[in-house]
Amino acid sequence: MDKEYYILWYRLNGKDQYIIWFSNETDGVVTDPSGNVISFDSKDQLVEYASKNNLTIIEDEPELHNLDLVSEWISENTPELINFSQFNNIWNLWTDISSSTGRSFDNKDRNAADMIYDKLFWSCTLPTGKSKEQECIPEWTENELNTMKELFQEGIAMFKDAVVPHVQDN
Repeated sequence: MDKEYYILWYRLNGKDQYIIWFSNETDGVVTDPSGNVISFDSKDQLVEYASKNNLTIIEDEPELHNLDLVSEWISENTPELINFSQFNNIWNLWTDISSSTGRSFDNKDRNAADMIYDKLFWSCTLPTGKSKEQECIPEWTENELNTMKELFQEGIAMFKDAVVPHVQDN
């Protein structure tokens, strides 16, 4: 299977930016020769880079990955503020960044991380036909919330460490 490249839109610290995400047998993100994720200030800048590097971008409208929601939740740490779909998408993004860069955010307690991810995943109303009656709203223990907070702090830190601005060639 050939890689399919997409624009991934994210917001961090109130700033919207873009990275190139790819789907393949293993999903990931485009990195520079140093192994860092390349971030772009605009879609046009990303598309120009992709063209110069022979990457064909599939023109789907990107969905926002709002890391600011995660940062806000970290400071509040209450179950009512969990945005299941956003948190699940961001977790998947962090996993793809980990895969592409060798950095990690969820290795301290693999079982706890898997349990948190499963709760987020199954709580999303996925476009696979789940009805409102089938929607799963989990109950969170204080320990689970604290574990999720730690994982999300590590995810944000890993993201900030891994993602660098694109420097245009002169």
